[in-house]
Amino acid sequence: MKNIKLNNFRHLTLLLILLSACQENGYDGLANLTNIISEAPGINCERGGLKIETGLDINSNGILDKDEVDSNEFVCNGLNGLSYLSSYITEPKGINCEKGGIKVSFGLDSNNNGTLDDIEITSSTFLCNGVDANDLLTEISSILPGNNCDTGGTKIEYGLDVNGNGSLEKSEVSSTAYFCNGEEGKTSLIRIIEDKEGVCEKGGLIIVSGRDSNSDGNLSEEEIIETRSICNGVDGKINEEIRLVLHTNFSGATGVSGTGVNSYPALINFDKRNWSKAYSIYFSTYLKTDDSLNNAILDLYNMTFYQTIGSVSTNSTEFTNVVSDNIIDHLPEANINLYLYLRSSNVTDSVVWIRGKSELIIKQEY
Repeated sequence: MKNIKLNNFRHLTLLLILLSACQENGYDGLANLTNIISEAPGINCERGGLKIETGLDINSNGILDKDEVDSNEFVCNGLNGLSYLSSYITEPKGINCEKGGIKVSFGLDSNNNGTLDDIEITSSTFLCNGVDANDLLTEISSILPGNNCDTGGTKIEYGLDVNGNGSLEKSEVSSTAYFCNGEEGKTSLIRIIEDKEGVCEKGGLIIVSGRDSNSDGNLSEEEIIETRSICNGVDGKINEEIRLVLHTNFSGATGVSGTGVNSYPALINFDKRNWSKAYSIYFSTYLKTDDSLNNAILDLYNMTFYQTIGSVSTNSTEFTNVVSDNIIDHLPEANINLYLYLRSSNVTDSVVWIRGKSELIIKQEY
């Protein structure tokens, strides 16, 4: 059992939204969603604590939007020197979670032993594995500041339930992801949802993380830094796709013409060796040109060794998603800084454009 004192935990504002197979579906098959977010000291919790929001996913976007919240529950830090604790334990397959999941419990540390004893639990909620993710288990825990996260954060371990006991044992952990607290006062947010978009052929989970730049407590599209698709594979394997954001421009588009080149810092300190199970790496972007005779070109550039790693191009006069070839062999076994360079194929007055999200896509298999 993982116990976390909320007095320390309030610095780790964790937003978990799990599309829950263990909760009853709402009207017309709509899913129930749960948000768990930190609550600052104030009228709801004198000493701060947690707010648990629940509601139906009316618009089926996998996110519990503000206007979809049906009920709020506040789990507050204790008074008179007592602290509220939260515990995270694996929930086996059963009545609470058909396919297993995580049980999150809360309560007041009445005996001041730093552990949330069963008798101290005042409320619990279940974060369940999806209906189709019957072989894939996840376990979530907080981590203190250290080598993996300078400011502390969250560790998510996942793997196949080899022995079928509904618990993710250490020997079954195939991969570990760290999601670190934001710097400069910006909170890191995590969203975990069951794959409903068909990204995973045999079902799986989607883990999205980023920094709450506008401090509204929601992880919006433009705030996403990393997306992981963890899929049930075949022959006891797990397939994973990680999307790292290289550049975003959701408010409009930027362009260049003639001999000009627009440069965009993308990933600093990227190291292919950190992705030891990777078998494919490529990048994706959205480009267009004003003149179909003048191609829009985007280079992924190794600024550390001054080398072009790969390029994509299009002569479409409408924004088009273009994807590179596999560039894994063109990335050095070294720590490098990656930039994007936007340019045109011809020296003309016509403008080439980039917009939306550009991503580095890493595919791994365990």
